[in-house]
Formats: sequence, C-alpha cells, structure tokens
Amino acid sequence: MSGMQEDDQTLIMSEIKMGIFDKLFGKKENEEKKVNSDAKKINYLINAFTKAFANSQFGEAIKHLEELVQIFKEIGDRKNESKCYTSLGIAYRNLGDFNKAIQCHEKSLEIFKDVGDRAGESKCYTNLGNAYLSLGDFNKAIQCHENSLEINKYIGDRAGESKCYTNLGVAYHGLGDFRKAIELYEKSLEIFKDVGDRVGESKCYQGLGVAYRNLGDFKKAIQYHEKSLEIFKDVGDRAGESACYTKLGAAYRSLGYFKKAIKYHEGSLEIAKDIGDMAGESKCYMNLGNAYQGLGDFSKAIQYYENSLKIAKDIGDRVGESKCYTNLGLGVAYSSLGDFRKAIGLYENSLEIFKDVGDRADESKCYMNLGNAYQGLGDFNKAIQYHKMSLKINKDIGDRVIESAGYGNLGLAYDSLGDFDKAIKYHEDSLEIAQEIGDKAGEAKCYTNLGIAYQSLGDFDKAIKLYNGSLEIAKAIGDKSWESACYGNLGLAHQSLGEFNKAIKYHEDYLEIAKAIGNKSGEAKCYGGLGIAYQSLGDFDKAIKRYKDSLEIAKAIGDKTMEAICYTNLGIAYRSLGDFNKAIKFYEDSLKIAKAIGDKTVESGCYTNFAVIYYHNKQDYQKSLDYARKSIKITEQVRESLIEEELSLTFLKTKIGVYDLAINSSINLYKETNKESYLKDALEIIERTKSRELMKIIKAKKKDPEAEKEYHELKGVEIKIGELEAKIKSAVEGKRSV
Repeated sequence: MSGMQEDDQTLIMSEIKMGIFDKLFGKKENEEKKVNSDAKKINYLINAFTKAFANSQFGEAIKHLEELVQIFKEIGDRKNESKCYTSLGIAYRNLGDFNKAIQCHEKSLEIFKDVGDRAGESKCYTNLGNAYLSLGDFNKAIQCHENSLEINKYIGDRAGESKCYTNLGVAYHGLGDFRKAIELYEKSLEIFKDVGDRVGESKCYQGLGVAYRNLGDFKKAIQYHEKSLEIFKDVGDRAGESACYTKLGAAYRSLGYFKKAIKYHEGSLEIAKDIGDMAGESKCYMNLGNAYQGLGDFSKAIQYYENSLKIAKDIGDRVGESKCYTNLGLGVAYSSLGDFRKAIGLYENSLEIFKDVGDRADESKCYMNLGNAYQGLGDFNKAIQYHKMSLKINKDIGDRVIESAGYGNLGLAYDSLGDFDKAIKYHEDSLEIAQEIGDKAGEAKCYTNLGIAYQSLGDFDKAIKLYNGSLEIAKAIGDKSWESACYGNLGLAHQSLGEFNKAIKYHEDYLEIAKAIGNKSGEAKCYGGLGIAYQSLGDFDKAIKRYKDSLEIAKAIGDKTMEAICYTNLGIAYRSLGDFNKAIKFYEDSLKIAKAIGDKTVESGCYTNFAVIYYHNKQDYQKSLDYARKSIKITEQVRESLIEEELSLTFLKTKIGVYDLAINSSINLYKETNKESYLKDALEIIERTKSRELMKIIKAKKKDPEAEKEYHELKGVEIKIGELEAKIKSAVEGKRSV
C-alpha cells in the first residue's frame, strides 16, 4: 500500500493559475503585457502538463513542469516555484525515479521553510515520506511523516493529522509491524469520521484490510476492503473503486481462491481502461498474471505480464517495468516453468533498474529471487550468496517480513545441500520473526519448512507434528491453497513411515481442494504423490495411471520441471515392472528436458537412474559406470563451488550412493576384463570422496569436543568411504588368488 499524498496535481495547477491571474490586477500597462504573456504561457504549460499526467505520460509532464519552474524563477515567484517542485517530485515518483523525487521535494521544502508556509512544509514532509516509502527506507519515511504530523497538530489541521497517521501506518506496515500499523489506521479512521472525510475513511479501511491480510486474517481483510469499496462507489470515485477490486483480488488470491481473484482483477482492469489510467491498467495485468500463476496456468500468466510490461515501457514507468521482470512477474513465471536461466536474465534486468532508482526493498527481493533460481539450477553456493545479500538489505532497512522469508530461503538452500541442522536453525530464526510480528501465514510456512528438514533427517513423527501445526493455521485463516499443500506434505511423511493408505487419503484431500480452487499445478503434484504411494503398495498400473495424469497437466500448463519429474517417475515404475527399455525411454525424455532448462539436480538424478538400471537390470557395467561418472561430475561441480568444506561433506553424504554404483561397476569390469585401468577408476573415485576437512576432523576428534561432535556428524561419510575402499581391496585380492 502506498502513502496518502497531500497534493492533488489538478488542485496544485489550479492554485498556480489563480495566483498568476491575481497578479494581473493593479499592474501598469507595460507590466500587465509582460504578466499577461507569462500567464498565457503558464496557462498553456499547466494544461499540457495536466493532460500528460492524466494520460500517465510522466516524461512529457516533467518537461512542461521544468519549463514552468524556469518561468517562476525568472519572475521571482517562489511559492509557485515550490509547488512545481512538488509536482515534479510526484511525477518522478510515478516514473519510479525516487531519488529525483526526493531531490524535488527537498527543494520544495527549502522554499516553504524560507517563506514561512508551515502547511506547505508539512505537505513536503508527507511527499518526502512517501518517496522514502517507495524506496523501502521505512525508518526515514517514519521520520518525515512524524515531522508532518507535528506541524499538522501545531496548526490544528485535523485532516492533515489523520493523513499522517495513515502514512505512518503504511511505513510500520512496511517494517512488518502490522499491529502498530492497525493502531495508526484506527487513529486515522476516527479523525476522518469526525471531519466527515469519506474518501479518507475509505483509504483507512483499505489500509486495515491490507494489514489484516498480512497478519493472515483474510476474512477480516475482505470485510474492510468491502467497506472501502462501498464508500468509493457512493462518492463516485472510480479510481478508488478500482483499487478496492485490486485489493479484494489480492485477498482472495491469498486464500487460494484464484478464480474469484481473477473476477475482481478484471473488474479493476475494466475501470482502469474506462478512466484512461494506463499505470493502473499495467498493474491490473500484473495482478491477473499473479492469479493465473496461482492457478498454475503459467502461459496465460506470462501473456498478462507481457501486457503489463508493454504499458510500463510505453509510459516510462521504470519501477513497473522492473516489477514485470521480477518478483511478481515474468521471472517467477519462468522459474515455475523450470526455465531458470530465462528467469535469471529477467531478474538481472530488474535488479539493474532497482539499483538505478535506489529501491533497496525491491533490490533485496531481486537477490532473493536470484537465489531461488540458482537453487533451481542446483547452484546452491550462488543461491546462498544471493539469499545472504537479500538478508543484509532487509536487516538494514528493517523489513522484518522479508527478513523472515530470507531466513526461510537460506534454510531451504541448506536443506538441499543436506545440512539439515543449519537448515533447521534458519527456519527457527524465520519462525521467531513471523511469531513476533504476528504473521500467521508466514508462521504456517515456517512449520512446513521445519517439517521438510525433519523429514529429511528421518524424524517423520516430528515432521508430521509440524505439518499439522501448519495445517491448523491454514484452516484457521481460511487459506485453502496452503491447506491443500499441507495435506500433500502429510501424505509424503506418512508414505515415508510406510503408511501408504494414510498417505493416499492425504493426497486425495489435497487433490479435492486443488480441483475445487482450480490449482492445476497443485493437481499435477497430487497425482504424482498418489502415483508414488500406489507404487509403494506394488500397484504399478494405478501408479502409472496417476503419473500419466500428472504428466498431462504438466504439459498443458507448460511446467517443464514437473514434466521431467513425471518422466522419471514413469521410468522408475516401468523398471519395477521389468520393462527396462520403456524405463530407459522415459529417463531419456526426462534428461532431455533437464538439459534444455538447465536443471542440474534433475539431470544428475537422470544419470543416476540410468546407472542403476544398467547395473542392476541390464548388467551393462560399462554403461552404468559412464552414467555414474556423469552424475558424479555434476556432484563434484556443486561440491567445488561450496566455500565451506564441511558443507561439501554434508552434500556428499546425500549423494554417496552414486559413488557406490561407480565403484561397483569398476570392480565388476576389473573382474571381467582384468584391466588395471578399471581398478584405477575405482581408486580415483574413492579419492574424490575424501577431503582435507574430513581428515582434519578425524585427527582432531580426541583433542577437541567440538571436533568430536563434527566427527560423529560426518562419521557416516567416513564409514561409507571405508566400505568402498574395502570392496576395492577385496576385488584386488580375489583377482590375485585366482
């Protein structure tokens, strides 16, 4: 939510016009001619500016304002010069050039202070506060709005005082202090009701709605947005009405009711087109893209984001353009489709713009998204670096909501690397913040992330407890989308416990909600989960049917990562049925996609699956070795990129199976051919599993308790390496005895 502006552009220009025509009276004839000439030019520029601004042609509007500033400087009209700087600041803010906006508002403030206009001074602080809000510098914004509040109280401007409370609410909202924001919106609301300002009252309801949405109380949020909508309809404020539809759409999106959200966003779009609000139209396309993305219809989402991007470029809205590329736009859509490289390119475009305009809050979101994209590519080191960069900015600017999300993302990255203790620590940090700020939806996500980490550790009972905690919150706040995801996680956890019928029940609950809310992506995941459960029960025909259902949806919505996973699952099912050629064909389909989208994790998994089938089922040890080597090569690339060697070891622990396959294949080939080269292969693979850090820990284990602890954590890796070395030794001795 943006702050309430103190200045309406049309009103500012009307005041300037009145001031100029007042000067015509009492002038001598020659002076009158000069003033009349200036007045005509000023009148022309004001009309041209007003038209350009109304059409969202902010670059054109700025040109006219700069001419006006020059005229007022020449004629020594400081007050109107100051008003033009105010308008310039607002125009630059609309263009997304917040630093230039701040410069203009500071010039305006300087003049108002010089001429002793306290009301004008207060408005300048408000506009400065709003510019800092746009930059994500919430503490500076609070300082400016408090300065404005102090002046409004001093001069007795109750309406101005009320706007200050609203703007302070927006700033505290940005800091993630939703309860303080609500307190300020309620103070503001009380005054607006007293002074009979219905539009102000409506904006307070909007603020309250957004705050309750962020607290996860979506039903209360919807009630406030409906109150706001009712007032805007009564007073005939179509722009306000459009904003209410947008916020109602966002609230229903949060609840997982994407079709209802689309209806509201379409209502908003219709009004934006009717009133010629191009900037608003661009935002509507963005929101429609978000809703279709929630439905899993990524192709349609991209179409809407591209519509939004085109308008943002046309009107010169750099921030709008950047948002199309990034966190709520094309980047996320392409990530969802598994095209991480394209997503990274878009995030980098976006990052460049946010750095240029000095928007630190959105710069942080870009780093977060880059981290997620690199994680999707299996480049965990880069992912961690970007998540840490994002976290640093969030701590600097005091954005606790995104700080919490940052810890969550770091937790997921360490989870992927197999460092579950570190993952749990980050998820607990994330949870602590979510609980402190009262973010119920965020709290639910933390419980889920912790559940995933404990499940990876094999503590399925703890994972189930955490998933149930997440589910309880999802039900309480009415978030159907998250509720369905919880059922999916519970299904996977019960599956890990061997409780397959229970798992099927949870996957069916997930499927029922996914179908009801139109979540195609979720539906595809449900079928995948059901397939795994039926396969575990030995019902391969049912498993294959479910995998094919999942595949059909993945293809329809263009989700390449999901499609690759479906092919892998089908391959595993056909291998279990003994149809090895069909299994290989599906693995090839999966590998082809993984290479195309640059997903190293899936690619490595495909090579491992090939190695398994050629070793165990085809007894083609050469092919098994070749594929295992390809998988190991990717694992080694990831390990080499990791700065912390201990982290490299925890990652190795999750991948040790493929090293085992490669060594066994080499040993069998050595036995078959008597070629020493295969023995060298096996020894070389063993050397790759070792590291200086592991050796150092083993040597220090008796001297240092901390080293002892680390040793026990990594002992599994050492034991496995020992077993592999013993296999090679046994193979050599066996060959010699022959």
